[in-house]
Amino acid sequence: MDFKKALEEARSKSPKRKFVQSVDLTVNFKDVDFNKPDNRLNLEVPLPNGKGKKVRVAVIAGDALINEAKEKAERVIRAEEIEGLGQNKSELKKLADSYDYFLCQTDLMPSVGRHLGQVLAPRDKMPLPVPPTAKLEPFLKRLEKVVRIKTKGKFTPTVHTTIGTEEMSDEQLVENANKIIDSLKEKLPNREGNIRSIFLKLTMGPAVKVT
Repeated sequence: MDFKKALEEARSKSPKRKFVQSVDLTVNFKDVDFNKPDNRLNLEVPLPNGKGKKVRVAVIAGDALINEAKEKAERVIRAEEIEGLGQNKSELKKLADSYDYFLCQTDLMPSVGRHLGQVLAPRDKMPLPVPPTAKLEPFLKRLEKVVRIKTKGKFTPTVHTTIGTEEMSDEQLVENANKIIDSLKEKLPNREGNIRSIFLKLTMGPAVKVT
């Protein structure tokens, strides 16, 4: 798989934009029934060179995490705000669409599931639990590197994910792409034999097949 050659072609075919474009990877599968629970993919893959951009994280915190959350998080949601936020669906949807990830103090997870789950769960934005005695910093650092790869059933045997941005070097992006492919192969019953095709593209550019 010549990721470098495909990446060079993808760059050349995508005009410069006024924003930093993501570099996206699409993998199409074959001969796998993703309706079978054992075959479904739901991976969190840490990219060796990160995603090349800052992620927006909101933290749902009680007294144990509130001070560090105020220092480190883009948005802090206090325990006493959870129920009211759940009653304001338009505000909750706006919140869900504004942040890449949510973290939540573990003892608040039941309340979050009850009041916020109907909006967060369908968007794959349910919070990751953080123990009250833990430090937030390692969780936030990890989210800067992690991408989630998830299949959605038999009739969509495809996954899409970012491998970084156009500002990153070819070497960094190729290393990230290989990490994703290696992680996928470990989970597929026939490894690379279950991969039909792979494409790379910049946000506004055409897809280029990886040979």
